Amino acid sequence: MKKTILATAVLAAAMTAQADVSLFGNVEQRLESTNSAWNINGDDNYFGVSATEDLGEGASAFAVLSMDLGTETGSTATARDQYVGLSMSGVTVQAGRFKNLEKSQISDTVDAFHGTSFTSDNAGRVDSAVAVMGEVGVARVAAAVIADNAGEDKMDAYEVAAGLDVGPAAVTAYYSKNKTTDADVKAISASGSVGEFNVGATAERTDAGVDTYTVVGSTSIGGNNTLTGGYETVENGTDTYIVEVAHNFSKNVAAYVNYSDNDAAGAQSTTMVGLNMAF
Repeated sequence: MKKTILATAVLAAAMTAQADVSLFGNVEQRLESTNSAWNINGDDNYFGVSATEDLGEGASAFAVLSMDLGTETGSTATARDQYVGLSMSGVTVQAGRFKNLEKSQISDTVDAFHGTSFTSDNAGRVDSAVAVMGEVGVARVAAAVIADNAGEDKMDAYEVAAGLDVGPAAVTAYYSKNKTTDADVKAISASGSVGEFNVGATAERTDAGVDTYTVVGSTSIGGNNTLTGGYETVENGTDTYIVEVAHNFSKNVAAYVNYSDNDAAGAQSTTMVGLNMAF
């Protein structure tokens, strides 16, 4: 891991000479209790470097290189995001490894907890991908082509999304097709806010015809505290509940208590007490 970190530092120094460069990251540690068994864990630890450069005439270039850091092993560093792109005239093109459109446009709507959280089934990061995103007024459109299977000289999957942003409300529709398995996924998300109350919801249908519905709401209590609750139901499957209270010491530092449970046979509830710092 030391060599990987050194390489990132050298890259950051090299890019600083040519572009605006910044470091970013997140460190989280928590106590977890499941069925009265306690453990110390943290699965949201990462750091990276981002760079931007003004190319003039409204165009800019950008790049991101980041790594996830394993907590349990103490020495595992794996790729998180690695992409480069251009923005011009309201259109952005990027290539490399990054969040797929389902994660960035759908799943992140309900991924609102520090501890146990919700995510849609096919959300994640994809390799060897190219995405094009554009905005026209209140409308958003995006498309991505993914070719992440080694040794295959073809498109493995594609995804498209379209949405509207009207004031504090947003709605997005999503479709993806896996060309290798011929499976497709359809999903929609919606979010909005009224005063201190925020809500987000998603609905996803997999190729097998299984529907998953998720809703999350949060509100500020006492100024620096946030109460967040969520519910997810899978058709003919499991119902999951999450409640979390966070105390926000600042914009970047929060302590939280997270409780989650589901109705699967033999499942145990989990309580987390953690501290999170972003930079």
